[in-house]
This record gives sequence, C-alpha cells and structure tokens, in this order.
Amino acid sequence: MVFSQMNYSDENSNLLKLIESNYKTAANIRRQISISEQANEAKKEEEISSRDEVEISFIPEKTDAKIDVEFEDNVNYFLDDYIKLEDNFTKQDLIDILPSSSDYRYKDLLMRLIAESLKEIKELTELVMDGNSDKEDLDELKKYVLTENRKIAYLKELLFAKTEDISLESEVKNNVILAPTTTGNIRILDDLEHVPAEFYPGVKDLIDSIIDGSFKGVKRFNNNNTLNGLCEVKGYGVRVVFQRVAARTYALITTFVKKTTNDRAYQDSLRLKYADYKLVEDYLKCNYNNPEFIKENDLYLKQLYSIIAPEEKAPQYKKEVD
Repeated sequence: MVFSQMNYSDENSNLLKLIESNYKTAANIRRQISISEQANEAKKEEEISSRDEVEISFIPEKTDAKIDVEFEDNVNYFLDDYIKLEDNFTKQDLIDILPSSSDYRYKDLLMRLIAESLKEIKELTELVMDGNSDKEDLDELKKYVLTENRKIAYLKELLFAKTEDISLESEVKNNVILAPTTTGNIRILDDLEHVPAEFYPGVKDLIDSIIDGSFKGVKRFNNNNTLNGLCEVKGYGVRVVFQRVAARTYALITTFVKKTTNDRAYQDSLRLKYADYKLVEDYLKCNYNNPEFIKENDLYLKQLYSIIAPEEKAPQYKKEVD
C-alpha cells in the first residue's frame, strides 16, 4: 500500500481528499497487522490442539488479550515521545525515540505510528475545515500536516530499509543514570536491598533492555495524575522504573518485586519515589553530560553491576558530543 504525497499548494478540498485517502490506507495497514497477529495465534492454537488434552487444559483462556495489552502499552510508551517531536526534528531525533530495530515488533510499531499520524491529520483537518476557520487556522494546519508527513516519510524509509542499514543508524547504546534521592543516596541501590537475590538476573535483563533500546515490557503511566510520564520495564515479577532525561539518556529511579497486580502499597510507594525524583530531575538534566557527574555515575554503575551481575563488566556512560 502506498500513501499519497501531499502538495501543499493544492486547494483545501483536494488536501482533505488526500488525507482521507491516506487515513483509509492507514486503517488497512492496522487491519492487516491485526489479521496477521490473529493468523499467527490461530497457527499456534492449531499446533497446541494436536497435543494431549491434559496439556490443552493448562492453556490460558485470555492469551490474545494479554498480547494486545502488552503491544498497546508498548505503542503508548513510544507514541508519547513521538507526538512531542518538534517541527524542526531530524531523522536521528526520530530514531532516538524508537526501539531497537532488532525488536521483533519493530515494524509493527512503525506502521502503527504512521497510522496514528494519519489519524491525527484527519481529525485536525475535519476540525479546521468545518467552515468556521480563518486563514491563520489553515496555515497552522498545513504546518502541522507538513510535520506529520515528514514523520511518515522517515518512518517509511526505516520500514523499508535493509536491516543492516537500520542497525548502523541505531547502533548507539543508551546511557543510564542512577538517580539520587534529595538526601544524596542512590535510590536503586538502596531499594535493591529489598529485592531477593534470585531476582537480580531479571533486574539486569531489564536494565540491559533500556541500554540496548529494546525496552522489555515497557509501559508508561498515563492515567494516574501523580505518576503521569513515569515509565517502567517489566519482567517476571520484577520491575525497573525509569525516566527519559535526554536523547539516549535515561534515569533509573527504582527497582522492586511486584507481588500483586493491584498493590495499594506499591502504588503509594511509587508516588513518593517519583515525587522525590521530580525534585532532582532538573539537576540531572543540567549535569548528565558533565564529566565529573559521568565519572561519579560510572562508579555507581559498577557498584550496581557488582551486585546484580558480579561476573560482568558494568556499562560505561558515553558522553554525548555537543
């Protein structure tokens, strides 16, 4: 399927027709993704059905729903930064907020972001073209459409690029900062004392997923006023909570074992820790590239990895080139 290219000198009615056409194309893409996922799940179910009835009785009844929720969490995490891209963003700015190209749902995410851009263009166009808009509104619309179509163009380049070309563009690893508390302690090191040792490999896997850009089981809190914007990666029973500080730089706030899906104490504790983090956030944003800060952070990273992976070398913070 091919998206129609916009000509911004066209009459407004023609522009709207093109947007409508692109929106339908995006809807078809999303429908194909859904059909593909259902086909894959049907194939799995067919393979499972050939096994013993005893095995079948242990298959979860809501497998599809769980997979959909996980993907939606993934989309929502990346969509937030995608929406916030400035008008003058570069292709690299876009790549910096995307997951690793090695992620098995990388292309699904790109197609979904294209669909989201087209949906936003269509909805805003319908709002502006309701007959009550002036020239200033139309100019703003064209500016917005231009930005969204630049996003779409870059996403299409990535979508159809060779795997090795994508890897070269996104091979830079992310940096991680161990966020301090307002009293100067390193929160994640303190909280690690309350995590059983058998979960340490899981903690390491989650931190590594932030560094390599795969963001395992990522989720952004968007429906909670006191936690909005906070992010977590999750594995079996364990969580690592983090926040984006700058391009390719993420602050690790805490880690914990989540024992229940609706743990009030867990929510309250997370609110307090996030509120404490917000008090040092500006400090981190001002110093994340400071040589002295980097040197100290590397020492904390070594301390962290000596606990969760004593046989492995801790990752080094790579200073961004201004």
